[in-house]
Amino acid sequence: MSALAMVCNLTGLTADQVTFHTTFLGGGLGRKAEIDFISQAVQVAIAIKRPVKLMWPREEDFTHDQYRPMALVHARAGLDASGQIAGWTYRNVSPSILGQRGAPLGALGDSQAYEASQALPCNFGAKLTEWVSHPAQVPVGFWRSVGASIDTFAVESMIDELAAAAGQDPLLFRRSRLNDPRWIAVLEAAANAAGWGTAPKAGAARGIAIGTAFNSIVAQVVEVTAGTGGPKVTRVWVAIDCTLAVNPGSVEAQIVGGVGELGVPTFAPALANAWFKLSGKRVRTLPFFPNATMSD
Repeated sequence: MSALAMVCNLTGLTADQVTFHTTFLGGGLGRKAEIDFISQAVQVAIAIKRPVKLMWPREEDFTHDQYRPMALVHARAGLDASGQIAGWTYRNVSPSILGQRGAPLGALGDSQAYEASQALPCNFGAKLTEWVSHPAQVPVGFWRSVGASIDTFAVESMIDELAAAAGQDPLLFRRSRLNDPRWIAVLEAAANAAGWGTAPKAGAARGIAIGTAFNSIVAQVVEVTAGTGGPKVTRVWVAIDCTLAVNPGSVEAQIVGGVGELGVPTFAPALANAWFKLSGKRVRTLPFFPNATMSD
């Protein structure tokens, strides 16, 4: 339901009797797509017959938030005698953001759930990609990078495992199986910036990942050392092809500041792949530090 339709239903007014004064917010992230706060403000205004300004305390905002969908991804793949990917199956089981909002999903399901796992320019051999709707009633919403944040982690972690199984360099394994020149250029740009062909400093390791979101291609190389209880990130290199950068400085600021949607999906798999290179341990679940608090 749109905000306008909701207000009309609550007030009995017609659409031409309603005026929205848009507040230009920064940092609202996916929360700005929700209309529950508008509903509450309208109902309070109706009750007291006066204009109101609604501000939720941080605790209330978190309590009534919509969450990033939980997801379980099952991926299987096989290599032939020459180390090429002979077959790939991928299944994502997660609640539907669009379905919870009453959107018709159609035959293919929720595009927000399987984005960044289909139509990838990689030679997968025989390929099957599926999404299964999980019936959980936990409210879910459009957090940064939405489905790409889940699927890119699963896809690029699996690609790295295949590279290890084939005994090939993770960069070269990806490079030889990509069939899109733009993807290849982005992958090589990140690798060259990181000096992939040179050994990292003693006690450090690098991981690489590439993915797509919002009509853009992003590759990252993450360097880690051993920290307390897990990896410590020492440096990150990012390459992005967003087709047309109207304000390159703004693009760079969002990627470097970690607030842009495009910088999120490939960071986690690149980090996990670096940690495997350093420690030999595969991280297949997120978050990396599930028991961490803001004070850690």
